[in-house]
Amino acid sequence: MLRNYLKIAYRNFIRNKLHSTINVFGLAIGLAAAILIILYIKYELSYDKFHHESEKVYRIWSEVTMPDGSKTNAPASSGYVAPLLTEQIPGIEHIARVRPLDNEKIRVDDQLFTKEIYYVDSSFLKILTFPLIKGNPDEALKKPNSLVLARDVAENFFGTTDVLNKTIKLNGHSVTITGVMENVPANSHIQFDVLGSFTTLDVQRALNRNGMGFVTYFRLKHPIQKKEFDPRLDKVADVQYEEQFGERLEVDSYAQPIERVHLYSNGEYELSANSDIRHVYVFGFLAFFIVLIAMINFVNLVTARSEKRSREIGMRKVCGATRADVIRQFLAESMMIALIAVVLAIGIVELLLPSFNNIIERNITLSIRHDGYLFAVFILFGLFVGLLSGIYPAFFLSRFRPSKVLKGIGANQTQARLFRKALVIFQFTVAVFLIASVLVIYKQLNFMKNKELGFDDEQVVVFQNLSDELRDNFKTVQAELLGNPNIESVSGSHSLPGTTYNIQTTQLQGSRTDQSFMVHENVVRPGYVKTMGYNIIKGRDFHKDSQKDQENSALINESLAKKLGGELVLGKKINVWDDQFEVIGIIKDYHYKSLKHKIEPLVLDMRYSGFNFYTIRFNATNTGDALNYLKAKFQELDPYYVPDYYYLNQRFAQQYREQEQSSTLALSGAILAIAISVLGLFALSSFTVEQRTKEIGIRKVMGGTPEEIAFRITRNMLKWVLIATLIAWPLTYVFMKNWLQDFAYHIRINVDVFLLSGLIGLGIAIITVSFQSIKAANTNPVDTVRYE
Repeated sequence: MLRNYLKIAYRNFIRNKLHSTINVFGLAIGLAAAILIILYIKYELSYDKFHHESEKVYRIWSEVTMPDGSKTNAPASSGYVAPLLTEQIPGIEHIARVRPLDNEKIRVDDQLFTKEIYYVDSSFLKILTFPLIKGNPDEALKKPNSLVLARDVAENFFGTTDVLNKTIKLNGHSVTITGVMENVPANSHIQFDVLGSFTTLDVQRALNRNGMGFVTYFRLKHPIQKKEFDPRLDKVADVQYEEQFGERLEVDSYAQPIERVHLYSNGEYELSANSDIRHVYVFGFLAFFIVLIAMINFVNLVTARSEKRSREIGMRKVCGATRADVIRQFLAESMMIALIAVVLAIGIVELLLPSFNNIIERNITLSIRHDGYLFAVFILFGLFVGLLSGIYPAFFLSRFRPSKVLKGIGANQTQARLFRKALVIFQFTVAVFLIASVLVIYKQLNFMKNKELGFDDEQVVVFQNLSDELRDNFKTVQAELLGNPNIESVSGSHSLPGTTYNIQTTQLQGSRTDQSFMVHENVVRPGYVKTMGYNIIKGRDFHKDSQKDQENSALINESLAKKLGGELVLGKKINVWDDQFEVIGIIKDYHYKSLKHKIEPLVLDMRYSGFNFYTIRFNATNTGDALNYLKAKFQELDPYYVPDYYYLNQRFAQQYREQEQSSTLALSGAILAIAISVLGLFALSSFTVEQRTKEIGIRKVMGGTPEEIAFRITRNMLKWVLIATLIAWPLTYVFMKNWLQDFAYHIRINVDVFLLSGLIGLGIAIITVSFQSIKAANTNPVDTVRYE
């Protein structure tokens, strides 16, 4: 019986090549898009689950509240908290502190490398189980002056991974390589090349100087109920924070599962950029709607052909076929088309996967050898989609009564036509919604990229990963570089727009501690304001050679000035944590974070000489010569320094990479949804023309012009698309208004977005339907009147 069903399905497929091909390709495109998005979602949900019993691993998450009520959230804790937790909470099996340090200098023979090193407690590799290919994970980080290298780093340093017990120099001191680990997987929220033992640091000095500058991970003996564990954790940590900070800060501590870090955590001082669970939801819905549109196409096309197949069904019933037999036949046809579509979809996925990876900046792979189960899942998924798509047509067509059909009366098509109209309206509602959403996203991205930032990031190059020689001899380096006529100004700073700033507390000197509030701090070198193009609206800049300015003066932004009493704060002294500064100038507010964040209080000071970046402004359009000069000069000043640089405007723009990726995926989804809808509309319009062939011929004989006939055929379908557009507009407004709330600075959704999206949707529909209508209207009436 099944063989018979498949044979009939094959014959029907061959007999209606155009519409069958449209059905297959529409379904294949929808399935391919869904498979790509499913692979993306699977990858995003896989973060940190490769660790042994990852459900037992947590990190401390802190909510820090200032006396004025302002809050900040971060995966940060005091270095003193970890030992207390081990002593007082028996359920903790292992605990480890992480202290990341940039610009650590590693010398291997005559080569100098600048690396970020994560200094960690010896139990780190028992908590986060990154595998070692050389060395013992239980012993590798116990002793002072021990390093564990990632595979790539070991091969870069020595050309081999066989490097155990080799001695190299770290910041001028001898250290021993005690382990080599596999490279950190891309789906890890924590990314590093080198681990150093925590005891390599001057531990007491690090604990005292770095406040909450530690990330603390722990592994539990048994899974926990967070609502029971968090109060115990917070109670133990509170004792330390009250002793350490008093009334300056209130810290609430929580246990954050590492499996949730990548998608649920976006605080200050994250060890690496995280994603957002909302992206997973959005793209999951996108995949659902694309598949749904493809399924709607299938249903529409099959029900549209119902009149042509009604006699076939009538004959089958006369010959003894039951309704169940007819249902099984149509479900078999649907499943066959779905099977062809899913095989084609997998091929499309293989072709598109490299480009897809470039868009989302991931390394998702798919191979029959390693992901055989996924292929099986995709085939079952495709067959399930085919089954769902075929259910309505099967039950609808199986209701035809042979007595009426064989007399030529035909089946009642009113219900089917209403159903098809509803499905077409739904299709184009989704398509227009996606078009309008993409337009809003692109307008917001352009707004962020082109908005006045309050500083001039053009013609500014940044050198990072500085050597001690370059950092300690700032005046010499500055003087040397300013000798080049192509260089306008040179400075240095601890932070830059787009990077992380220190968070401190501040208040007017003499006011109570409970009147302090949060402030971001940037420690800078002379010439910073000029180099960055900031605008001092009141007061003055730092004097280049003033010792007093270096030790006791500060510039503040407008937002901080407003909180301290406005322009009257000039000349007054403020406390920044334990240091006192006189306010000598007020800088016009500028965006030192992305436009997702409001401009917050900021202070610039020169309280210590350390800094992370050289910033150099060119005054010439020929930046290539100036850049070559800079690289040569830096290497001349320090032969071991490998120039590491970027243009400030490019780095600042990278903050919006996530939004750009989302917009590109949304645009791709919109294009696919429109393409599938167009395929369906094209096929439906061809069926409509076919059903009205005699009418068209008679109208032409009676004097109807091709234009009038084409308009009559086209107007009904365009009416459906217009209704879809009117439904899509309010949905877009509500959804995108909510999306824009994530940005402190955003566009308004104007009427042009809706008009343009509607015109695009209608234009595509007009082109699609008119092609068939005009072709039919220009047919010889003699042929059409004779048509049967």
